[in-house]
Amino acid sequence: MKFPSFFAFRLTKNSHLVEILASVQIIGLAIALVCAGGWIKLKIGSIVRQQIISDNTLIAEQLGNVIRLTQSARVEYGSEAWSELQHLVERIELPNQGFVCIADRISGQLLCHPDLRNKPALRKSIVGKHSIDIDGTKLTILDAIQSVEAKRVKPITGLVGGGPSIEIVSVADLGAPETILMVHQNEAASQKAIARLLTPMGFVGLVVGMALILVTTKTTVAVLKRYENELAALETHTLVGERCLEAIEGHLGQDGFLSLAKEICAYHHEKWDGSGYPYGLEGEQIPISARIVAVADVYDALRSRWLCARSSVSPSVVAKLWVSRNCFLWLFDQESCP
Repeated sequence: MKFPSFFAFRLTKNSHLVEILASVQIIGLAIALVCAGGWIKLKIGSIVRQQIISDNTLIAEQLGNVIRLTQSARVEYGSEAWSELQHLVERIELPNQGFVCIADRISGQLLCHPDLRNKPALRKSIVGKHSIDIDGTKLTILDAIQSVEAKRVKPITGLVGGGPSIEIVSVADLGAPETILMVHQNEAASQKAIARLLTPMGFVGLVVGMALILVTTKTTVAVLKRYENELAALETHTLVGERCLEAIEGHLGQDGFLSLAKEICAYHHEKWDGSGYPYGLEGEQIPISARIVAVADVYDALRSRWLCARSSVSPSVVAKLWVSRNCFLWLFDQESCP
């Protein structure tokens, strides 16, 4: 029976298989760490977003209450009230590239911003017309604050912008001063901070995992190579026996019995598919005498008390396996299998 060509490849040493498996493990470990890192980043990112929303809302509410108590008249650009508010927003520092700004409640035009003195062009910004995403509902900031209670500062929080410039913004309607307060924090900055935290952890996990795999692999390969060396030495018994019989035959002369014995000794570990030793003969290249002894040798080993005791296999089970199509006999002579 001939196997398809894709079955022709086989590993000659178990140590090669271990090294391949180690490489697969390392690749699998790297993929697992990337997937786990992505999942952890999403989870932590979600937690951080909720915390930023909570912080923004609290800041907007408390700061809004302060401004309502100190400012009662409409704020005009360049006035004393404007200077006080501008000075206030310039002193406030928030994490994640955050800042506070104030806009006109009617027109949505920017009134106060930390960079307004250095960048007067910001004064033309109509921030009240910016779109804010509140739980999936998109409105302009001016439209969104219409739902705010008039007697109490009750901030609304949502997402403004998109991509790397997306911001978490809390908006508070200040009522009487005809202004709105906006507290910004850049979500992308918080995600970058999370990435900076997780990336070294991922590298450490990868290095530690690779080190464990490599140490285990090196130990296993060393043991297997020692075993393979011992097995290779053991497999020389066929050649040693053949040479001994050749030497005896050289002293005693040609003899049919010695020739048969030498043939059996040299080839009784060959297999039909060519995977045997020492010469790798296959099919009918293996002498019939060696095939017969090989079958008897394996059958005797299968019926031995040691094997049956170690594997709890009864001799009757061995006999049934022997006569089946996929029997050990098939390894040595496929033409003899039923």
